[in-house]
Amino acid sequence: MKKLFLNLKSLYFRFHLCVFFLALFLLSSCGQSILSISLAPKKIITGRVFSLNGLTAYEKPSSTSLQFLNIFTNSAHASGCRFTDIKLKLYRLNSGVRSDLPEAEGTLLGPDGRYALRTTAELVAKINESSETNYVLDVSGCETSSNYSRQITGIINQDVTYTTSLIANILELDSAKRAQLLKLSPTQLDNFYKRAISLVGTSSSISDAFQSFISNPKLANEFEVIFGFPVTELQWSAPRVLSQAMPVESEEKKNNVYSVTASHWNPSYNISYIWKLDGVVVSTNNNYTYIPTANSQGKHTISLYVGKSDGFVGIDITKPFISDSVTINVANTFLPTPPNFLINGTEASQLTLRTIDLALDTGNSFVNCETFSKLAIRENTNSMPTDPAEFTITCTDAGTQLVPYILSSAGIGQKTLYLWAMDSAGNVSALPAILPIILLGNPDANTSTVTATPFNNVTSDGGTYSFVTITI
Repeated sequence: MKKLFLNLKSLYFRFHLCVFFLALFLLSSCGQSILSISLAPKKIITGRVFSLNGLTAYEKPSSTSLQFLNIFTNSAHASGCRFTDIKLKLYRLNSGVRSDLPEAEGTLLGPDGRYALRTTAELVAKINESSETNYVLDVSGCETSSNYSRQITGIINQDVTYTTSLIANILELDSAKRAQLLKLSPTQLDNFYKRAISLVGTSSSISDAFQSFISNPKLANEFEVIFGFPVTELQWSAPRVLSQAMPVESEEKKNNVYSVTASHWNPSYNISYIWKLDGVVVSTNNNYTYIPTANSQGKHTISLYVGKSDGFVGIDITKPFISDSVTINVANTFLPTPPNFLINGTEASQLTLRTIDLALDTGNSFVNCETFSKLAIRENTNSMPTDPAEFTITCTDAGTQLVPYILSSAGIGQKTLYLWAMDSAGNVSALPAILPIILLGNPDANTSTVTATPFNNVTSDGGTYSFVTITI
């Protein structure tokens, strides 16, 4: 019994010893993990989105000088929009212009407006080491008209407010003014943010923040000293494009919808739109439907302009505006096809004259001409024309178009006319339209040949005259 007790005691001791070493091992591992985490470079940018209309969610926390307001309209709430639907995008600026793709993306962490934008250690290092403000954070809400911004000045406390959004509209001015913003150091810009917010206080919109600037001479003067132009210039900033669709591939006779959604913080700013196809204005709405014709194969340029209305249907080009263009490649889905044709007023088998009028069936509204640009006629040869100069006939009359033609081949009897089509890209129809005809009687019946045979000369009244016999 005593021996059994000692064995149990030994096992008990060994068990606790194993537990001790296991705990020691785990603590060592955890310590290394904790150490590695604490020493790992930071990869997030943090801040809050303050009281911005159209953005976030359900409740209104206790009042502060700048409330974290869930900027959630009833319609957005009813449609199920939540704070996680608020999008944050970080863009690099190239000469003050946003890059095509964001460097980082994220959403809000909660209804109080907090965010932690995950990015890379390399990007964080660039932001911390930069002497300029080369990044901008854009915040968009459930409503398409809500869009707010902040120039990034660090990786913490990067709050987005109406004031930071107003100042970010410098990016929508001309390049010289954008340069003034970009050359500021992050510290300079951050300090101006703080002073401006302290003087402006709580704003209800970007427009409200703008009014606070221009009504505060000290703040307006400081703005002009720092940026080199008066704050009133911000009212002419170009609109912000919130979304746009510009297809680059199409087929002939296929609908292509081009659209843009833009907004401006100034309620008195009227936005105008212009769409151009190959340099020609085709729409002054915020959308345009391009339907390539059956002869539109190849590349075409769609251009978009968005700016301040000139009071009519154009854009005031003395103010900043947005322009964009794409090249759309239209596939040749409808090959050139020549129309049917006949001899006008005469049966093809009863032809007695070489000079004829060909009747082309161009169709109502030129429907039979939509696949080609020009036509060529060949007589008694079915080989495809290759010289573009041979294609000289164009569609000019809808329905039936008369084309004068003179039969050129010698002799009478069977003859064949071949009508070929060429499209705008130089493609020739695979097959011609064919018209067999029969020329009857004397092939020269509608021509006259004059011959003259000389005979005796006659002298009369001092003059000598030569006479000939004429046969017609």
